[in-house]
Amino acid sequence: MATWSKVKHSSFGETSKILSKIWSKLSNDEKKVFQDMASKDDLRYKRQCILLRNDAQEEARITNDQNTDFIRIWDTE
Repeated sequence: MATWSKVKHSSFGETSKILSKIWSKLSNDEKKVFQDMASKDDLRYKRQCILLRNDAQEEARITNDQNTDFIRIWDTE
């Protein structure tokens, strides 16, 4: 199995090859641990994207309301 000392001075491509070999030798049970972590992180990422999108939409709505108020004031003078 690769150790940090083996990969720390490797290029990105070499590191990828080493990790690929390690991954291919793992059992399905060993891989499942990492796949479960990836699934949880994917859900976290999707939730954050939704929250960020909602925040951006709310900010746009507030900004649009403020601009509309300014235009109404300008038109009445």
